[in-house]
Amino acid sequence: MDGRAGEQITEAADRGELLSLLGAITETRLNRPVGREGWTLRHALGAVAAADRVLAHVLGSFAAEPQAAARFHLRRLRGEIMYGAHMLRREGLQRLLEETHAEAETALRAHARLLDRPIEVEGSEAMSANDLLADRIEQERTAVRALRAALPPGAGPARPQEHARPA
Repeated sequence: MDGRAGEQITEAADRGELLSLLGAITETRLNRPVGREGWTLRHALGAVAAADRVLAHVLGSFAAEPQAAARFHLRRLRGEIMYGAHMLRREGLQRLLEETHAEAETALRAHARLLDRPIEVEGSEAMSANDLLADRIEQERTAVRALRAALPPGAGPARPQEHARPA
């Protein structure tokens, strides 16, 4: 895989929209439930930050120790970032999501060639860093949908035109 592949994949996910929607929502709406049982918007946003940090961690580990076994135990890393995110107010969440996004994008630009390297992640079906990247994008899309649903009708930034899928 060439170095442009990671950049092309991440173009599909727009952190700008997520941050814009987050900026338009009230603090109390962050406690609204989302589709996953027991989760609120705060959990969904924490999952985005965790996916960013996990991807940056894995790619950084690959680059630092190219010959090391590619086995990862990421549950603690995910849990720590999600717990920390859950404790933040809206502005803090925005800063965290900006920071973790920058970390992940920097790692992708520097180490995109490593996305296809096989990995084993305890408690995950991920087979390569590409799978972690796909998870990151899906977490972001899920959070955007949840934020849109939490906004009152007519509130927030204008929604981008969505294209209908052919049947």
